[in-house]
Amino acid sequence: MRKRLAFAILAALLLLAPAAYYGYFAWERHEHFYHGLPTSYWEGIIRRWNDYDYTPPTIAATRPWDPTTWKPFCWLPYAANISRHLGLGDKPAILRGDRAAAPVLLDLSWSRDNRVASQSAVALLKCSAEGKRLDVSDGYAIRLVDAEKRYLVLVLDNGRCERSSFSDDSCCLVLMDDTGKYLDCVTCSIYCKLVPRFMTFSDVFHPEVLASQKGDGARFAFIYVPQPKWKNWGSHSINIHSNLWRFGWDQEKPANVRTAEWERQGLCRVAVCNGRFEVLWPPLAGRDSP
Repeated sequence: MRKRLAFAILAALLLLAPAAYYGYFAWERHEHFYHGLPTSYWEGIIRRWNDYDYTPPTIAATRPWDPTTWKPFCWLPYAANISRHLGLGDKPAILRGDRAAAPVLLDLSWSRDNRVASQSAVALLKCSAEGKRLDVSDGYAIRLVDAEKRYLVLVLDNGRCERSSFSDDSCCLVLMDDTGKYLDCVTCSIYCKLVPRFMTFSDVFHPEVLASQKGDGARFAFIYVPQPKWKNWGSHSINIHSNLWRFGWDQEKPANVRTAEWERQGLCRVAVCNGRFEVLWPPLAGRDSP
């Protein structure tokens, strides 16, 4: 009888030890919970998942990252469902776009591990119906205060998505409130052949967070670095508030913006006003959306 009691106590301690460990540190750090587990647990699970899918840099540079091969085998009934709940399946449950995960994803967006932060920012976007429609693969989050209101801005691109030779290359900014609720989005896309597939995406085309508000009040700019020079046949588009504007770069057409202006201002300059994005450059007023 005593042996059975001792065994039961030992088993209970072994089962409760992880909960006590994570519970204590979560309480100390004021962490949020998802599936009953704190932020620190999910950060460890994402890191473990990333390590399992390690690919040598020379190979990783030639194909998009997509760790979907980790599928643990278990013969116990319902064990697979339990492992997914705990984030031990092929993709951590925290990254699957569940709205209930938003508080934890907000915490993870500030992780010191850049890869964890990027994955969490993309997953946070996928928690909203609007975000699920955006084709993005990488990004990071920044905090922004405007008119005494706190916002979260996700800076994202589709650099590691499987892009065909006919699809445009896109970068976008997503505005959220401080709880992770989707508010607005602006996307800038350039003609696909302007970004060589053998180059790093962000070296050629990327959103830039301006260190301080310039004279026009811009907080962000979409930058293109031509390789090696601006192409007359090139073009880019701006999508905001369900409207699309396209700008050609052909300098033989007098109505087109001069190349020197694109170089000086960027392809698009954006500000935040009353919980929405505003395009400050190029001027959209009086221009018809195609």
